[in-house]
Amino acid sequence: MVDATVSSVVESLLLQIRPCLISVYGWKGEIQHLQEKINRWRRILKNLDARKSEEVSLHNLERDIKDLVCRLEDLLKIFLINPIRGIENMGFAESILEYILYFQSIQIVRSTVEDINTRIMSTIGILESLNMFKITDIEEDISPTENREWLRLPNNVERPELIVGMDEGIEELNSLLVDRHHQVICILGCVGIGKTKISMNLYRHLKAQMVFEGFAWINMGQNFSKRDVLRNILVKLRPGQPDETMHMSDIELARKINEVQKDKKCLVVLDDIWSLDAWEFLCEAFSSEETRSKVLLTTRFRQVAFSCVVGIVYSMKPLTEYDSWQLFQNITSSLEDHNEVHPLKQEIGKEILKWCNGIPSYIVAVGEILATKPTLREWEMVLQAAKSLLSRGLPAEQIISAVIYDDLPYDLKPCFLYLGLFPKGFEVEVEHLFLLWISEGMISRNGCQDNVTMMEVAEKYLNELVNRNMVKVKAKTTQSRKNRSCWVHEQMQDHCILMGKEYFYESLDLDVRTKRELDSSSFSSSSYPARRLALHLSNQDDRSADLFAYEIAKDLKYLFKYKTSRDLWSLFKYKTSRHLWSLFKYKTSKHLWSLLILNPRDLQMKFECPPIYHLEMLRVLNFERIDFLERGLPLGMTYRIHLRFLSFKGCILEKLPTSIGGLVCLEILDLRVSCRMIIRNVLRKLKKLRHLYLPLMFQTPDNDRLYLGSLKEVETLENFDTRVCNVGDLGEMKKLRHLSTTVDGNLEDLKQIVHYMNTTSEHANFLRPSITVKNIDCFTEERHSVFRNLINCQILHTLNMDGHLGQIPPHYIITSSLTEIVLIGSQLKEDPMTTLDKLPKLQVLALQDDAFVGKKMKCSAPGFLELENLELLTLCLETWDVENGAMPKLSILAVRNCRKLQMLPYELVSRVPSVTLEK
Repeated sequence: MVDATVSSVVESLLLQIRPCLISVYGWKGEIQHLQEKINRWRRILKNLDARKSEEVSLHNLERDIKDLVCRLEDLLKIFLINPIRGIENMGFAESILEYILYFQSIQIVRSTVEDINTRIMSTIGILESLNMFKITDIEEDISPTENREWLRLPNNVERPELIVGMDEGIEELNSLLVDRHHQVICILGCVGIGKTKISMNLYRHLKAQMVFEGFAWINMGQNFSKRDVLRNILVKLRPGQPDETMHMSDIELARKINEVQKDKKCLVVLDDIWSLDAWEFLCEAFSSEETRSKVLLTTRFRQVAFSCVVGIVYSMKPLTEYDSWQLFQNITSSLEDHNEVHPLKQEIGKEILKWCNGIPSYIVAVGEILATKPTLREWEMVLQAAKSLLSRGLPAEQIISAVIYDDLPYDLKPCFLYLGLFPKGFEVEVEHLFLLWISEGMISRNGCQDNVTMMEVAEKYLNELVNRNMVKVKAKTTQSRKNRSCWVHEQMQDHCILMGKEYFYESLDLDVRTKRELDSSSFSSSSYPARRLALHLSNQDDRSADLFAYEIAKDLKYLFKYKTSRDLWSLFKYKTSRHLWSLFKYKTSKHLWSLLILNPRDLQMKFECPPIYHLEMLRVLNFERIDFLERGLPLGMTYRIHLRFLSFKGCILEKLPTSIGGLVCLEILDLRVSCRMIIRNVLRKLKKLRHLYLPLMFQTPDNDRLYLGSLKEVETLENFDTRVCNVGDLGEMKKLRHLSTTVDGNLEDLKQIVHYMNTTSEHANFLRPSITVKNIDCFTEERHSVFRNLINCQILHTLNMDGHLGQIPPHYIITSSLTEIVLIGSQLKEDPMTTLDKLPKLQVLALQDDAFVGKKMKCSAPGFLELENLELLTLCLETWDVENGAMPKLSILAVRNCRKLQMLPYELVSRVPSVTLEK
C-alpha cells in the first residue's frame, strides 16, 4: 500500500513536470523566441502581399517565406503539445522514457529552427539587395484591429439598380415577347454580360403590365433537377391552386404544363441553361403549337443557344466605350457621394476599363473598388497592379479578377481561397464554413472584442466577400428552417483555385468512373508540399477498397513528393513511432494541416480512407456523407494530437470510438450523422471543445446519461437531448451562446430547462436557446403553466412544440425575442394568427398536423412584419384571408395537405418568390 501511495505521489508530481521543465531547461524562452520569429515573418509576408502586384519578381520569394513560416508553425505545435502526449495513460517508467526521448529530439528541433531561420534571412537578404524594403521598416507590431475598418461596416451594402447600355436590347426583346410569333427566345452572352439582369427586367416589366396571365421564373444552373423544375413551373403558373404534383410522373407534369399554356398566355423564364440535354429534358413541356405563351432562355454557350431554339437568338454585345464609362461613373459617384470624377482619375479609370472589355459585372466590380479609394495615389496603384499583370501575358478577364482579389483585406484572402477547395458549383453550408475558418486559425480571437464571438466575426468576413461580388449566398428551406449556403462567384472561380496554390491549397477530383487524369503534372511541378487537401469523391464506382485506395495513393504522390505510388501506399500501412524524432526521419505528407473528404452527392458513399498515422500535423479532418458501416474509420485518426476540427456530418457511423477522448486539442466536433449513434461517456475529456454538435438520435451503451459539465469552454451545443444528457450540466457552461435542446415526454426536464433560462444571469443577453418539446400534452393547468413560463422566457429564440395546447397565451405573455415558432398537433381552437402576428422578430412560422383546428384564418395588416418563411401542413383550413400589407417580407410559402382549402390568397402568392403547393 505504501509503495502504491509513493508511486501515486510521484506520478502526480510527474504531471506537473512540464511547467517545471519549461522554466528549468529554458523551454519557455525557446517557445517565446519561436513565436516571435513566426510573428516577424508574418509581418514580412503581409508587407510582401501589399507590394506583390508592383513587383512580379517577389512571387517566388513570397512562396518560399510562406513555406518556411508554415514549417516554423509546425515546430511550435511540437514544442507545445508533444511533451505531454498520452502521459496520463502511462506508467512511471514509461513516462520517464517519454521525456528522455523528448530531450534527445529537442536538439533536432532547435537545429531545424535555426536552419529555417537562416533560409528566411537569406531570402530577405535577396529582397533587400533588390531594394524592395528594409527589415527595419516592418519591425513594429501590427495592431490586431489595423486595417479592419470594413468589419464595422453594415452587413449588406445597398447597391443602386444600374442598367446602362441595355435600353435597345430591352426594347427589342420586349417587342419579341409580346408579338404572336417566336414561342421560344434565347438570350446568348458570356459570363457577367447581364443576361440575368436584362431578363429579370423584362420579367418584372411584363408582370407589372399584365401582358401575360401566368408567370414562372426558374434558375437552372449546372446541377438542376428535371422533376423539381417541372414541378416549380406548374406551381408558379397556377398560383393559388392546390395540385397533385408530388405524385405526378415527369410525362404527366409536362402534359399539364402544356395544358396550362393553352388555357392562358404564360411567360416562362429558364435562366442559365448549361447544356443541350437540359433543354431536351424540358422541351416536352413546351411542345404545344396552339399557344400564345412564351419561353425565354438564357445561356452562355453558343452551341446550346442555336441547337435548342427554333426561333430567335438574341446575342448580347459588350457595352460600348461610352456606355462603359457611363456605368463606371454611375458606380463611382453613387459610392463616393459626388457627381464628378477627378480628371486624372478619369484617365486612370478609362485605361482600366479597356481590360473590362465592356463586361458590366467587371465594370461594376472595378468601379466599386476604386470608389472606396479616395486618393489619386490609390487609383494609380490599382492601375500599376493591372499593368504588371498585363506584362505577364494574362488575359483581360484574369487581370480584372486579380485586381478584385488583390483589393481584398489581407485577413480575408485565405478565407476566400478556402472556398476553392470545394468542387465547382458546390454549395457550402455557411455555418460549416465558419467553423472551418475558425479551426484553420483564419479568424483571430484577438479581433473579438466587446463580447463579439468568432462566429460573428466570420459572418462579417462572409458579408464583405458578398458585398465585393466574390461570393454568392442563398437561403434554402429544410423542414421549415431557412439555412444558408454559399459558393464562389463564377467570374472568380478560376482565380480562386489558381491563387489557392499560393497558400498550398490542393484538391483532387477522384472521378474513378471516367478514369480521367487528375492534373498530376501540376502537382509534380511544385516544390512545396500541400498544406490543405480536399478529395472530391464524385462518381466513385464500387471497385474494391484496396484498389481504390491505391489509386488515391497514385495521385497523392505528386502532392507529397514520393518516387512511386507504391512507396506512398507502403507508408499508409506503416505505423510511425509516437516519438518526436521519428517525425523528422521521413519527409512525407506530415506537413498536411487539413484533409477534407467531400462527397457532393446527396447519398452516402462507401469509401475506405487509407491510414493517416503519418499526418502528424493534421488539425482539420472533415468527412462529408461517407458510409463507415463496412470499412470503418481510418486507422490512426484518434492519434492526431493536434486535431482541432473533426466532422462526420451526413455520414453513417453507428459508434463513436472511445479513443476520441484522446484528442485533447479538439475545439469543434460535429457528430450530426445520418443514423442513430452510440456514444460512450468520453466527451467529458474534450475540455477545449467550443462547438459541439451531437447527433439528432443518440444513446449511451448502458443507457446512462452523458456527463458534459466539464466542457466549460463550449459556445455552441446542438441537439442536447435531456433523455441522454444532464440538464444540470448546462449551468457549468458559462460561455454558452447557442443552445439547441430537445425535451421528450419529461415535464420535470422541461421545468429544469425553463429554470435554467430564467436564472442565467451573466451571459443571458448572449445566449440564444432553441427548444424542441415532444410528447408533452398540456391538458392540465400545471402543464399549461409550465408552457406559459417557457414561452415567456426572455432569451428564448426558437420554439418547436409538439403536443396539445388548446389555446395560445396572449401576445404580451409571449417573449418578443422569438424568431421561429413551430406548432405541431396543438389543436388550437382560435385563430393563432391574431396573436402571433404581433411578435416583432418572428421570421419562421410553421403550423402542422392540426396545430389549428378552425376553418377560417386571417392575417391582418400590418402583421408579421419580419416573417420570411411560412408553412401550413395538414390543417382543416377552408378559407384564408390575407390583407394587403401583411407579411411584407415573406419569401417562402409552403402549403401541404390542406385538402379543404379552397383558394390561396392571389395577391400573396403572386409576390412570394418561392411557393410550394402539395395536396
